[in-house]
Amino acid sequence: IVNPPRRGIGPELAGWLENSGIERVIYSSCNSESLARDLETMPGLRVRSARVFDMFPHTNHLEVMVLLERQ
Repeated sequence: IVNPPRRGIGPELAGWLENSGIERVIYSSCNSESLARDLETMPGLRVRSARVFDMFPHTNHLEVMVLLERQ
């Protein structure tokens, strides 16, 4: 389970996860742009499901939870 700050997990951790052989990752993100950037760094992990949570009503802030599974 990763729940990074707005900047995302970054290339070092994303690379580690990509090469680790871990079968599943749950990624909780408050920034869809950094989430997309991190997902590009982990092509061996595919999005199996995703859900958006409106944790802060009446604002434009959302949380996204993504289940990633190894291909």
